[in-house]
This record gives sequence, structure tokens and C-alpha cells, in this order.
Amino acid sequence: MKTYAQQWTENYKGLNVECAADKQQDDIHMALIKTADYFFRITYHSSDGHGLDVDELGSLVMGTQ
Repeated sequence: MKTYAQQWTENYKGLNVECAADKQQDDIHMALIKTADYFFRITYHSSDGHGLDVDELGSLVMGTQ
């Protein structure tokens, strides 16, 4: 598994999402969601090397646009 330079947790309406990035925290490359029933991982690397920002990740996690 890839090792990331930055790791932290974001919270979206009580759902903790473990995040990781190669550079700074506003450039998320991996997010992991774990509950008692499942886990779900999002990985994102654009062609220019950037990741998701916190709002983009929130939209994916919460199902909003």
C-alpha cells in the first residue's frame, strides 16, 4: 500500500473519513470510510497530479453536488 506524507481525519455529519495526501491537506489523494458493515476507499489522482479538495470529497461522501 502506498505511503502518504500527510494523514488526517475529516468528519462529514458524524461520518469520519480518513484522508491522505502526498503534499498538503487540501489535495486529498486517498480517503477511507469505515463503518461496522463496510469500508470504502476513494483514490484520486488527476492528470496534473492534484487530488480532491475537502468540499469535493464531501460531495462524494454525502452524495451532494
